[in-house]
Amino acid sequence: MINIYCSGGCYLNVNMKYDTMLHILQDDFVNEDSFIEFSFDDGSKGAVRKKHVNGICESYKEA
Repeated sequence: MINIYCSGGCYLNVNMKYDTMLHILQDDFVNEDSFIEFSFDDGSKGAVRKKHVNGICESYKEA
């Protein structure tokens, strides 16, 4: 699970591996204007444009 910090102060807690998101952000295979899709804990889905991701960090859910 990771936290995504986006333009405009948006903060998202999503089900995605840190290494996967870092790879998407570092490589050119995903265009800056393309959407990165993800899911939330409750099963709902979302997407954010790659160029609007300002930072990520790994998080752990407590049992």
